[in-house]
Amino acid sequence: MKHFLRFLFVLAVVPVILRADPTKVFARGDLTKIAELFRGRGLYVFELAPSGKFTAPAVVKYSNLNVPDSIRMEKREHNVEVGVILSASGAVAATCIALSDCKALEAPAVEMVRALKFSPVKVDGTPAFFYFVFPVSYRYQDPAELR
Repeated sequence: MKHFLRFLFVLAVVPVILRADPTKVFARGDLTKIAELFRGRGLYVFELAPSGKFTAPAVVKYSNLNVPDSIRMEKREHNVEVGVILSASGAVAATCIALSDCKALEAPAVEMVRALKFSPVKVDGTPAFFYFVFPVSYRYQDPAELR
């Protein structure tokens, strides 16, 4: 009987999960390119953000970038652009690397962005999911220059 109940549960729940509607995410820019970045990372449908009443996200809680020792002393700038999907509450729902010139900085950049908290995006006054690119940069600073 126990196995039969499990079987019935699977029959009832799995089709609901498989038929889950994709999450509508507002974005600006090339929606095809954005959708390609998130292929296989979740059920998202990207729509152009309206030009009307739109409230952009703002960082409300910051986080530190843990720079790997392998690049800490390099005397050059590194840049990583992290694609972010914010939930309607302002939490980071998903991330991807949109652009990078330093493989070693990608994971720490994503980790930092995931720890950030944002104000919710509002479209026509209603909280909404939103995609944007968050730039992360690291530049070596000579300790002598900091004095």
